[in-house]
Order: sequence, then structure tokens, then C-alpha cells
Amino acid sequence: MERYYSRQVQSTPNVQTEGVEASGSRQAQTFPPSSTVGAPQIHEPNLSGSVNRTPKESESFSAESDGEFDENSLVLDPALRTKISSFHPNVRDQVRRFYLQKGPIQPKSHAFPARNFSGRQRRFQASWFKKYNWLEYSVSKDAAYCLYCYVFIKRGGSNDGFIGEGFRTWNKLKAFDDHVGEHNSYHNRAKNSSDLLLKQARGIEAALFRQSDQAKRDYRIRLVASLDCIRWLVVNGLSFRGHDESATSSNRGKFLQLLDFHALGREDVQRVVGRNAPKNLQLTSPKIQRDLIHVMACETTKKIIAEIENNFFCILVDETRDISMKDQMAIVLRYVNSDGCVMEPF
Repeated sequence: MERYYSRQVQSTPNVQTEGVEASGSRQAQTFPPSSTVGAPQIHEPNLSGSVNRTPKESESFSAESDGEFDENSLVLDPALRTKISSFHPNVRDQVRRFYLQKGPIQPKSHAFPARNFSGRQRRFQASWFKKYNWLEYSVSKDAAYCLYCYVFIKRGGSNDGFIGEGFRTWNKLKAFDDHVGEHNSYHNRAKNSSDLLLKQARGIEAALFRQSDQAKRDYRIRLVASLDCIRWLVVNGLSFRGHDESATSSNRGKFLQLLDFHALGREDVQRVVGRNAPKNLQLTSPKIQRDLIHVMACETTKKIIAEIENNFFCILVDETRDISMKDQMAIVLRYVNSDGCVMEPF
């Protein structure tokens, strides 16, 4: 049974076209616009160990809400900096590392203004920078700050003037030593956290991240190899699976044998496929094969719809039954592309 009809499709949602009568019944065909056709996406597994967190309603993130930030947008003046908590959780350590590598802001040649304290003029002294390597000075507010406490400020931490509004009481120099405090003080804990963050590249956590990055690269190589083999088999209209796909079989099917052949002479592929691939992530199961074929079909459909746009086209539909009495339908589109060539994608 063969049916043939033509219709022009407009760029409006759910455009219905009048069907043709077949076997005494009237059928209606609906052609969705190109914008509504989408292919399922293949998501790579999250191997980095990171967790996607939803911020609380009371927690506000800055413009870096997409997990990225521009170092040029970071403010160096301690009094004008954005709080670390306002950055996206995924980039906070990067922001901390940026400020720690930059070091404390110490304008030693600045002309520090004097202020009156009980009838005496006092001002910030540049010599304090040598004594306290954590000390920062804000030119805009004439105030002193602590770099370590800024990058690792937490709730319930130190509430002295070196955090928040800054320290400006120049006649109370004992406040510098009080801020440092004992061995387990908040300042010293923040300093230890800063040192660990800077040494992170040589730590265990960095090694784990390197392993995760390598696992992602291996996964991508494995996925591309499977896609290449599936694409070749689909283009040539060949079968995929054999009756016996075990490792000892002499005829494991075209897909597995083509994948082994594809890996020959390519060390990067041979290293991540077959026996070298994780048993739970080989990307060779029948379900994965069907998923990849479906993705290719959807991408092909999107490409055809983009070429047709709002032009006239016609559809050829033919169906038959195979030996198992299962209906098989073939659809062919016929249209003229932008170059004036007649196209008949199957």
C-alpha cells in the first residue's frame, strides 16, 4: 500500500494537514515545527565527585551564578571586595586562590592620612606590613583588614575590626596581636586553611581530580569510538549483533568486531575499549546501541527540517510486513533545498 500527498507547512505550532483516505478511513497528520523537534542528549557521568547544590533562598550569588568568573572583575581593594559567600560554590576556591596568590594589598608608598585620637594625630604605619604579613590596607576607607580571615570567613568567626568594616583605631596597636590570638584562634585556623588551599595541587585531593579528568577523557574516547562504528553500520544498512557475542565466540557481531578493528593501531582507543574498559561503562550493550542510533535519527531529522524551512515538500510512505508478520514502514521526504537541488532523504 503506497500513499502520496503534498502540503506546505507553516512555522506555527501544531500545524495539522489534511490526510488522505486509505482503506475507507480518514487520517490526520500533524507536523510539528522545527523548533519543537529535539534530540535526546547523551550526558556524561559526573566523575569529578562534585555535587550540584541548590542555594538557599537567603543566599544570594553574584553574576558568576553559572559556575564561572572573570579574574579581571575581582576587586583588589579590601574594603570594596565582594564577600566570598556571594560567589557560586563551584568557584569560591578559585576566588580564594586568586586573592591568596595575589597576596595582601600593602600600598607602602601611600601617604596615609592622619586622624585625631584624644588630641593626638595618628596614622597607619607602613612598617606594620613587615611585622604582620596578613595585614592589608584599604586606600578608599583608610582601614586595615586581614587577608586570611577574608578568604575563609565563616559564621561565628572572629568579630574584630579586621573583618567586615575594617580596623581604624590606630592608637590601639595591641589589637593586632589580639587578632592573631592563640594557636587555635580563628585567624590561625584561617591561615592554615589558606596554606592548605595553596598546597592543594600537591595534595591527595588534586590527585583525585586528576584521576577524574582522566576518566572523563577516557569516556569521551570510548563514546566517540562507539559512535564511529555505529555510524558506519547505519550508513551501510548492516546488522549490529550476532547470535553469540561472548569473548570466546568466533562471530561476535559486526558492531563488536568493527570496534575491535577500529582500535587496532590506535593506542588511545585500544586503551579504553574492550577488555580495558570498565565492566559497567563499556558502551557496547544493545540498549546503548539503540540509544545512540536514536540520537543519530533525531539529529538527522533536525537537519532535514532545517533545510526544508517553509518550503513545499512531499512525503512518500510505504509499508510492508516482514517474515514475522511485523509491519515495517519506510518514509521518504522529497523537497527542493536552497541550492535548487531535489532532495530525497530516506
